[in-house]
Amino acid sequence: FRRASTMEDDESLECSFCLDTFTAAVVTNCGHSYCAPCILEYWEKKNEKEQDKKCASCPECNRKITLLIPAYSLRAASAKLKGGDEKDNDTKWNKFTEDYTKRYSRTAEEKKASITAIVEEVRNDYALIKHITRESVCYRYLVWATVVIIGLYFVSPVDFLPEAHLGLLGFLDDLAIFLLGLWLLRALVERYIRLTQRRARNE
Repeated sequence: FRRASTMEDDESLECSFCLDTFTAAVVTNCGHSYCAPCILEYWEKKNEKEQDKKCASCPECNRKITLLIPAYSLRAASAKLKGGDEKDNDTKWNKFTEDYTKRYSRTAEEKKASITAIVEEVRNDYALIKHITRESVCYRYLVWATVVIIGLYFVSPVDFLPEAHLGLLGFLDDLAIFLLGLWLLRALVERYIRLTQRRARNE
């Protein structure tokens, strides 16, 4: 088993399971990319003796795979390398990724159930932000615009609650702006996931 492809790997097109060019590439919540058929086979083998199937763990980082979404840029590059159109095949695997995600994705209550769950969600968001900045030029600009605007507030002389006059209370506006930035980035991730899943259903 080779190291899984991530979006930092300069668009590596080799699945670390089958060691071949991606077929119906998907990206996980932890940011690793695999063939959809490989993930299905891996998940079924892990659960062949289990009555109640558990979600797969990523072979690369051992985190639970609770989300699978189509990686369209990898699919397009893989199809170009193979010299064919795999849209019909992709449609079949899109159904699998949707069913898997519905089965194992956490509810909003579960995501806030503990500090561990919150930390895991932050790690997932970070991995997916890196993915969407590579997958979509539009989202890349939106993410960077959010980061830059928040950063400019911290370095600018403008301060709604100046620390010099209010002491520790003066950091409240900085904390609020920071949390707003995290919320905006989270909203971008959720919107990207919804739009990608909608595109997959419409294919």
